[in-house]
Amino acid sequence: MNKDLVLFLIKKIDIGIVFFDEEYNISYINDAVKNILDMDISDEELENTIYLFIAYKEDFERKIVRYNSKVLELSKKKIINDEGMIGAILLIKDVSLEKLTEEVEKQKLEQDKEQLAKYIAHEVRNSLNLISGFTELIQESNEISDIKENIKVIFDETKRMEKMVSDILDYTKREPLTLNRKNIVDIIEKLIKYKNIDNIIKLVDENDNPINKEIFVMVNEDKIKQVFLNLIDNGLSAIEDLDEKIFFIKLIDKENSVEIHFITNYDKNSFISLAELFKPYYTTKNKGTGLGLVICKKIVEEHNGKIDVYKNEFHGLTFVIDLKK
Repeated sequence: MNKDLVLFLIKKIDIGIVFFDEEYNISYINDAVKNILDMDISDEELENTIYLFIAYKEDFERKIVRYNSKVLELSKKKIINDEGMIGAILLIKDVSLEKLTEEVEKQKLEQDKEQLAKYIAHEVRNSLNLISGFTELIQESNEISDIKENIKVIFDETKRMEKMVSDILDYTKREPLTLNRKNIVDIIEKLIKYKNIDNIIKLVDENDNPINKEIFVMVNEDKIKQVFLNLIDNGLSAIEDLDEKIFFIKLIDKENSVEIHFITNYDKNSFISLAELFKPYYTTKNKGTGLGLVICKKIVEEHNGKIDVYKNEFHGLTFVIDLKK
């Protein structure tokens, strides 16, 4: 590579570069060093600061130091040829923003862990108290019908705890998904048939006509089924007590992606906070874990997709998932 070009790149790069001779006298400092440390620093202060950075002559990599209000990453390497050491190079990188982001993420993770621990403790305590209470009722009862009823309550509560544990495991799991090209129409039709709700849910295209074509997207079939089942179950729960039930799934086939709309009506007097829906532990159900939609959002984003929700003209909610083809 042309020597002038190398010097030009070294001068313009945003990483600070300092060259030393074999006696550790400073032979070159690029512009970035002064920009990183302080534009107004004197040459003497600049050199003193650099020598503080290399107080130990041994090589080091990615050493983190604090300089004034900044966080710097330093690396030093001796330059050696056949005759021995002929100099050294010091690299200075401002990682203040990276470290701030890292600290924020770390703090958020700790807060999530603390919140999750409190949530688990609260839910388990409630379930154990309920199970304990109904166990006592069974011990005190001689009526078979009462015993059976109390056993059913205990069974339902253990199933709820099982669902909670499953949701927590899904929420905390971090692993890459394997995506395959699948017919999204076929997946949804099989779920509707599996739930035996083809008399309730209508599967339509953007013109509200029955779907009569295949639409392929890149998905992990098991995971996307989990998302669709959660939204279907939520929709069925929303319309359960309504005289007039509206529930249809609309597919909008776009050039590079597919939108799946889950549309239901709802009790117009009920309040749902859209801002809270995708936050952990928020639920409108008596026995909800508050993690279902959070997990849905996580799975959709792992597909490089998007999920959103808005209130529709039926006083209900429309969940929209956008998946890449």
